[in-house]
Order: sequence, then C-alpha cells, then structure tokens
Amino acid sequence: MKKQGNEIGMTTLLMIDDEELFLKSMSRYFERKGYRVVAERLAEKALACFQAEPEAFDAVILDHDMPDLSGAECLRRILALRPETPVIVMSGYPPETLPPGDYARARALLGKPMDLADVERAVQACLKR
Repeated sequence: MKKQGNEIGMTTLLMIDDEELFLKSMSRYFERKGYRVVAERLAEKALACFQAEPEAFDAVILDHDMPDLSGAECLRRILALRPETPVIVMSGYPPETLPPGDYARARALLGKPMDLADVERAVQACLKR
C-alpha cells in the first residue's frame, strides 16, 4: 500500500495560487476534509518544496496565471521531477482559451470561479487513476 503524504492514509496536496484569499479558503476546505495541505503564493517557493521532497505530494493544484512563473512552466518543472504527479490547473480564463499544448499533461483544467467541491472531485478522480 502506498504511503500518502507524510502520514499513512493522509493525502497531501500542494496548492499554488497567488490569490491569497482563494488559497486560504481552498486550504481550509481541504484541511476540513482531512487532507494535508501545503499552500504557497509563489510558484518558485512551491517548486522548491516539491523539489525537496517530490514523493511527499499526492497531487498539485496550481493556477495558470501567477506573477513569478507561468502555470505551464510550473507544470513542466513538476512533471520533470516526477512525471506521474497528478496536476490540476485552474484558470480565470475558460480552459479552451489556454494555449494548446501548454496543459496537455495536466490531469484536469478547471475554470475560475469554481465550487471547491468541484476541485475536490477533480482531486479524487486524479488519485483514482
């Protein structure tokens, strides 16, 4: 049986979004549901966490539009470190308007605003693969 996150049975998510209020509400939602959450506003800082211990994260939820690094570049770097990592990308733009190919390897693309239950369903679907 796979050890998830830092504790047996606990799913660990890395959340990357520069919108502090959204990141806090999403983190609280998932923590209340029993997930362990590492939340970062800066993509470079989140990547440093992931690089230090890529196996610690069961899934990554990241924003498309961030000030320090594009979501597409962040996705590329995550998958270069651990190709099987489930990554969910969120965007304030309709997913079909994002550059073709940038997110071909993402497990899910979600448009903002979204219901946090939709994000949780996407996480659960990614983890079942």
